[in-house]
Amino acid sequence: MRHTLLALGLLAILASALCAEEAKDADRAKQGVEGAVERHAGGSGVPPIPDMPVRMQVTPIPSRVLVFKGHLDLKQEPSEKDAQWVKTVETDKQGKFKLELEPGEYTLAALVEKKLFAMERVTVKAGEFARRDLIQVLHAP
Repeated sequence: MRHTLLALGLLAILASALCAEEAKDADRAKQGVEGAVERHAGGSGVPPIPDMPVRMQVTPIPSRVLVFKGHLDLKQEPSEKDAQWVKTVETDKQGKFKLELEPGEYTLAALVEKKLFAMERVTVKAGEFARRDLIQVLHAP
């Protein structure tokens, strides 16, 4: 009987410690970056007249988004073989992506058919998801 009570007491202590650790994990806010890969086409390339809307056709671009730590010096196409590479994510059919990252400075590179489509820098802050769209702008002649 005494051993049973001791065992039950130890189980209660372990369960309490486990619940406390799970609560700590839940309290740790996730952070990262979310955005979309898009092509904006149209416009004339000429600065618009104030208050006159510029009509651009927006096309979502399904692609691979490569994430690099810090500023990426482009001497060649970005690749997962680069020492600064952190991770890769595939966008959905609408070109949207979302991924968790540690706080810090990153470079995002969207690749379409293994070619660089667009690139942007982003700062990820603790507990926040930064918004960064990777956009290629094509002006009409």
